[in-house]
Amino acid sequence: GDIDRAVGQITASSPEALKFYFEARKRHMATEYKEAIPLYEKAIAIDPQYALAFTGLGDAYQVLGNNGFWPAGNAFPKAKEAALKALAIDDKLAEAHASLAPSLEYQDWDFIRAEKEFKLAIELSPGYATAHQWYGMLFSILGRHEEALREIRTARNLDPLSPRINENVG
Repeated sequence: GDIDRAVGQITASSPEALKFYFEARKRHMATEYKEAIPLYEKAIAIDPQYALAFTGLGDAYQVLGNNGFWPAGNAFPKAKEAALKALAIDDKLAEAHASLAPSLEYQDWDFIRAEKEFKLAIELSPGYATAHQWYGMLFSILGRHEEALREIRTARNLDPLSPRINENVG
């Protein structure tokens, strides 16, 4: 899954930052994202240049805001800020582009730019299941259902055990 794939991209300067990052990554059911936020923040406090930790933080806020666990008006700006910080550190990081796209989609209603960010994320890392998953949701919102199904099925093929991806397939 995403955790295994991320191992090859670890850039943390500290084993302790890495530990908090992986503890946070384990908490990726919608109800657990609130628990992930302080763990990502600890990883960032230890290593302020840890781009993947910023993307995780952004993703956590985005999912909480998008699923009604956090007020969207608070969550989406925080998600966008974290994604932009990750991109400032590493603009070639697929996770950062995929993390920014939902904020463009749900906060700014900029579907064109969101699609560009998803395409870039997939170009940078074709095996990143979450990018395909969220790109599929964008297509669904836009009524482009065949493309939505293509992306969500690609995500499922890449990460067949993900409960969130399987939920989205349904």
